Amino acid sequence: MEIKVQAFLVHGFEDIESFPIFVNDKNYILVRMKLEEQYDRIVKLLKRLFSAGEIKSIYIPKNKKIQKQLNNLVTTKKSIKKSLDQIKISFYK
Repeated sequence: MEIKVQAFLVHGFEDIESFPIFVNDKNYILVRMKLEEQYDRIVKLLKRLFSAGEIKSIYIPKNKKIQKQLNNLVTTKKSIKKSLDQIKISFYK
């Protein structure tokens, strides 16, 4: 069994790479771990922005110039969660 999920690499606030990856019985654990690592990286980045006072919440920045990057981070976070759910449904029965 093989499924195709979207994977992401978060290099920074403005630098996010997206690419498809095929998950099978042999690599699903590694892919899940890498996706969880990227998810945690996004959460830590959002917490750091909140504690620095640059954002009030995930959707409301104090500086409107970073709204696009903030929306991109939130969308990426949701996509990673969706990919993790696909892996769990397919391989953890």
